[in-house]
Amino acid sequence: MIRFVTHCRTVVVPPIVLIVALLSALPGCPAPDLGDAPFLCNNGEPRCPEGYECRGKVCVREGLGAADSGLVADRSEPSLDTPWLSEGRPQPDGRTPQLDQAHPADQKLPSPDQPQGPAQIQISEFMANPYMPLESDGEWLELHNLGAQAVDINGWTLKDKGVDSHVINAGGALLIPAAGYVVLGRSKDQAANGGVAVSYAYGSAFNLSNTADEIVLVNKTGTVIDSVSYATSSGWTIPDGSSLSLKKNAGSNHNDPTSWCRETWPWPGSDGDEGTPGQPPGC
Repeated sequence: MIRFVTHCRTVVVPPIVLIVALLSALPGCPAPDLGDAPFLCNNGEPRCPEGYECRGKVCVREGLGAADSGLVADRSEPSLDTPWLSEGRPQPDGRTPQLDQAHPADQKLPSPDQPQGPAQIQISEFMANPYMPLESDGEWLELHNLGAQAVDINGWTLKDKGVDSHVINAGGALLIPAAGYVVLGRSKDQAANGGVAVSYAYGSAFNLSNTADEIVLVNKTGTVIDSVSYATSSGWTIPDGSSLSLKKNAGSNHNDPTSWCRETWPWPGSDGDEGTPGQPPGC
């Protein structure tokens, strides 16, 4: 520290801010205009002159951020006032700071394109016993995305608890839109499948029995996302020419036959079978 005696009074200041402190502290001396950020401070010691404030370890003009000074604050003691921790919040000057590239792992913000948490896909409808087309062409099932992000099911597996198993290979992404539906079926030929707009055909590798069977949906990591097990011997009725839809207020037990209802109206383009493929349930 340096003791400096003037005609007004004696002041003690650090060498780095000697002239600044003198000019701003002397009675009768006007506060100097030192620009946006003339020197460094140490979290308030030494004190900044009138009209300036200490941000982290940088003296800046009041109302400005540290980035305006052209100096970078010492980040060993971070403050929410520093731009690299603001997470895009507007600063007093109205600018939106960019994330500090030196700390990418600490500051990466969630992207709206990245699904948050596990995929929320459920088996929402299936046609096990079509009437108008042959079963080898007319069977289909519907998946519903309950989440707020689109989900790519390419590479997922559709199987039962027996020998049926098919890995979805769409040659690219097979997306279920947020809050949307996708229909998978034996055939994409609407002239043969009863008029169903099938987004992906799994062929003969997966079949739906008219009396008892399972539908199991597994993601790429082997996690079962949803499953349905039905049997006419356990209270299920598999209607002839109508699909079964998961009720709007169904619980989490999709093996409960009371969670499902029979569709009673043909869909647009249907050859006569009833259902709501690709649409919300009608029952």
